[in-house]
Amino acid sequence: MNSWKSSSNAEREKRIVGDRSLVLDANILIRAVLGRRARQLIQQYSPEVALFSPDTAFLEAEEHLARLCTERSLPQKETQVVYKGISAIVQELPAPGYSMHEAEARARIEHLDPDDWPVLAAALALDCPVSTEDRHFFGVGVPTWITDRVEFYMANKELLKPEKIKPSSEEGQEIHTACSAGPGSFQDFHERAIG
Repeated sequence: MNSWKSSSNAEREKRIVGDRSLVLDANILIRAVLGRRARQLIQQYSPEVALFSPDTAFLEAEEHLARLCTERSLPQKETQVVYKGISAIVQELPAPGYSMHEAEARARIEHLDPDDWPVLAAALALDCPVSTEDRHFFGVGVPTWITDRVEFYMANKELLKPEKIKPSSEEGQEIHTACSAGPGSFQDFHERAIG
């Protein structure tokens, strides 16, 4: 049995937290094990944000962690304990949970990194952002957060969705009149409006 595997899917605690979710790429799982910041964010915000990774991201993280332990002479048992702790917090999303978005995800990311389609498909399935350090996720149609910025999303979702500012009907009419009255009228309005 693979000693990196934390537990079966049935043993994992399944929970839905609030209305915010985030899909973590394999590199974030690895950073959470080997680094401090990603682990701190996962531990701090997991009560408020549902964290997911596709099954393939867990497999990729396990492969890289085993190799990195050997290459960097890291204590494998201690590293596995940390990994098991992270994998107990981050929910594994099995293929049936995201595979319905495979074609769309592949079309969006195929030319960048075709192996990452499950992460994108999971984000599409859950309708949520991705946390990654891979730049190829930028521009594929889902919000993408890197570690040094993801706390903006995790801490307060309202910061991301500012209300649209609509002028009152009186202000709107004044702007319309100023803009349609010809040159100089808008300048006069602008100067009155900002003082």
